[in-house]
Amino acid sequence: MPKCGTNTIRRVLINKNGWHVCHDELLDTELDWTALVRHPVDRWLSGIAQMYNKRAAGMDTEQAIEKMVHDVHTTRQCDWLRGFAPKIFRLENIQRLWEHLGIASYAHEQKRIWQTPPLTKEQEKKIMDFYADDMILYEKAE
Repeated sequence: MPKCGTNTIRRVLINKNGWHVCHDELLDTELDWTALVRHPVDRWLSGIAQMYNKRAAGMDTEQAIEKMVHDVHTTRQCDWLRGFAPKIFRLENIQRLWEHLGIASYAHEQKRIWQTPPLTKEQEKKIMDFYADDMILYEKAE
């Protein structure tokens, strides 16, 4: 899912290990699935910072929070996993994902450096409330 180490995942699984991208709309939910999740506030900030730098210049943080979901980078992570029961890993524990998949260990590389807006405690609470189901996923993740 976007903003959860997708560039690192692509580099490691596809470029270095020869995996292929599946473009099939009808995925078999009975297979063993694995997912990488990110802390909801960190993911939202990264997604919104990308928009500020690319498409949403001038939008203030409060307006961004009012809208909350701007594109695929700020959708709920739980929505990406609906209908699946994956083994879940946290982005900051990406080494556990590599161990689970039985491939060589690689560090997560953050190539893009976006400036993230500072949040007040109230703004962070609004984000956490909206992404409460994502926080449940994150807490269950290894």
